[in-house]
Amino acid sequence: MLIRLTIAKYCRDAAILRSEDNHSFVWPIEKLPSNVQVGSVLVFNILGDNVSDDGSRVIAKEILNEIFRSS
Repeated sequence: MLIRLTIAKYCRDAAILRSEDNHSFVWPIEKLPSNVQVGSVLVFNILGDNVSDDGSRVIAKEILNEIFRSS
């Protein structure tokens, strides 16, 4: 599952990320890409630890589709 999170603000050493349905997540700033700022959208891929090869192909396809939609 892909989830899009927007950087809402920075607080000390963490960023507050907000989902499209208005849930908030705290994420360490050092774990963010270097070129992001408040308002930047990040795409996270959420999966269980039991992903098979077929599941990996589906995930790769979802990621590629998201990249092409964003460009």
